[in-house]
Amino acid sequence: MQDMPMPATTPTRDARDVPTDIRTLAGQLFAEVCANTGPVFDPLDEATPLDRVLNVLQGLDMADADSALAQFGAGPLDVLTSGAAMQASLCAERMRSVFELLDCCTASGTLPPSRQVLSRTAQQLLALLAEHQRWLQLADNARYYRDHPDTAARVARFTARP
Repeated sequence: MQDMPMPATTPTRDARDVPTDIRTLAGQLFAEVCANTGPVFDPLDEATPLDRVLNVLQGLDMADADSALAQFGAGPLDVLTSGAAMQASLCAERMRSVFELLDCCTASGTLPPSRQVLSRTAQQLLALLAEHQRWLQLADNARYYRDHPDTAARVARFTARP
């Protein structure tokens, strides 16, 4: 029996792994961004890009976004699939950037200036995660209706309002 390869693990960063100028820059950037701005978007205060897309999809005559998706043909569904997947990828990249910045700050011993800043950072990460999941769901639903036009037609007929 062959030995199974060990899964790759992400090495823990140590302050010695990060050049001083990068650590200093990361700490300053983190403190400045957190002190001077709130989240990039605040789902409680204004609609996110995803909310605006879903509002357009829902329209006045649609019960929900899923039934609105079923109304589209293969071309628009393909555009929605790739666009939503791209937005999900951007959300994931934003989350990764914040985590890398936090990791760099903690490795260098540069902690956030306050609990409030750390709390806002956590809220931002949670909002990005929620938006990431919603974009993925939109991409999956659009892909499904694109790949299953008969199902899309049935859903569109069933949910159409006179």
